[in-house]
Amino acid sequence: MKHVIFFSVVFYITSSFGILVVDEYSVIKVIGGIKHSKNNKALYTGDKVLSNEKLTFAQNTSKAALISKEKGRFMLNSSPSGMVTEGLLPAMNNVSSRAGAMLNAIDLEKHFSDTYLVLSGYEIEISPAAFPMDADHFFFLRYDYKGETISKKLPYKGNKLMIDGAEVLKIDGKSIELKEGSKMELVYRSSADKTSHSLSVFQPVFADEKNLALECKLILNELSGQSVESQKEQLLAYVTENYGKPHQQNWEMWLKQNLGI
Repeated sequence: MKHVIFFSVVFYITSSFGILVVDEYSVIKVIGGIKHSKNNKALYTGDKVLSNEKLTFAQNTSKAALISKEKGRFMLNSSPSGMVTEGLLPAMNNVSSRAGAMLNAIDLEKHFSDTYLVLSGYEIEISPAAFPMDADHFFFLRYDYKGETISKKLPYKGNKLMIDGAEVLKIDGKSIELKEGSKMELVYRSSADKTSHSLSVFQPVFADEKNLALECKLILNELSGQSVESQKEQLLAYVTENYGKPHQQNWEMWLKQNLGI
């Protein structure tokens, strides 16, 4: 009886000081493979992890995006112990999308840089005075695939340049997959002058948009009660950190079509 009373007192004291408080996080996205050490089951979008849980990381670069209704978004990285609390880092916040008119080569070089998320329905206005687009003047993307240089002419509509990921990643009518981190070169061609001008080198990201929509819906569910603007800010920060920075109009159109916001 004395032992029961003793442990009850200890439990009360530790609970009072918060020692036994365990936080729960929802898994948004997993990169590189992570498993629950207890049952060896892989983490997945919509899964739950506890702050006092031990995980097994497939490699040191494996990571996961997590969210808590109370504490917000976090990135989970591998740690020596594998404990969730040791690998948590605050996620990116307060970012902006790519915007502005493409008036000259400098604008294009700055815009098409770093990691760039390209979603369905992508189009961007370009100055017809600086870069006319017609049968003899056009843009194309150039990249390497298995030792071969691939050039993909980009369609246009008036002064709007369009990028379709499904068509860019297609060779001889068959879809391909590029290695993670692969870069592409944006080139402007003048057939009349027989010249090609390299404008920028960047890393386009063509996401699996069904998975992206599921991830965004999970985030919105955890952010229920917040203003629409706050939700949009968090979604933009998430995609920028985990995919790449999107074009403002392309991103806003995608949000409306896929999430209704």
